[in-house]
Amino acid sequence: MTYIDRRQWLKYSSLIGLGLPFAGALKGQPVTDAHLSAKENRGGMIRLNYNENPYGPSPTVRQSFINMFDDVCRYPFQKIRELQAAIAEKEGVSPDNIVVSGGSREGLHAAGLLSALEGGNIVTATPTYGALLRYAERFGAEIKKIPLDENLGIDLKKMDEAIDDQTQMAFVCNPNNPTGALLDKTALTDFCREASRKTLVFVDEVYYDYITETDYPTMISLIKEGQDIVVSRTFSKIYGIAGIRVGYLVASE
Repeated sequence: MTYIDRRQWLKYSSLIGLGLPFAGALKGQPVTDAHLSAKENRGGMIRLNYNENPYGPSPTVRQSFINMFDDVCRYPFQKIRELQAAIAEKEGVSPDNIVVSGGSREGLHAAGLLSALEGGNIVTATPTYGALLRYAERFGAEIKKIPLDENLGIDLKKMDEAIDDQTQMAFVCNPNNPTGALLDKTALTDFCREASRKTLVFVDEVYYDYITETDYPTMISLIKEGQDIVVSRTFSKIYGIAGIRVGYLVASE
């Protein structure tokens, strides 16, 4: 029997989720509100909890879909490598720093699972986006939840104090979901530098593109410095292609 290590598994898992958007149709599931397209659901309620981009993809992206019609009968392995290289160029890192996933959720699940397999705990804020945390808890991780401060901001000081020798990860969603609060850039950078000396720091930046401060740093900059940090991004929000299920992680090689 051939085994792969956890790093290889994480990379290969990125291929699994790309067919998930079509799973419901193949299983013959009934059409419910959760399955309705933006066009079909236009006259109904807006699903604010999904944070879907109501305008859809740009004309350039739409044309790219059309151009690819003749290739959709093929498996996307080579295209994933091309996308990986393009993302790496955009972020200023090596392709070996990029894991493409089926939406950011698959990357969150994979990271949560790998942390839970080590035992111990994950330190995070509450409330915050829980996909990684729920998955990790399912596989045995303890979730140490630090309440938001009086301004509904993530209390980084208390999070740092909660990290102990059993902590496998500190998880930060910034801007936070569901509050929308944005952390002070200096405080976040200092926290990530300090906490990453003690444990892995995962920063969920799926709403980074909505930040209006022109000089607000992404924590990818700290990955380039060699810090033990993972950053998640997605094409679902700002690019308006949630149904295509493409996200990615940036991390050390």
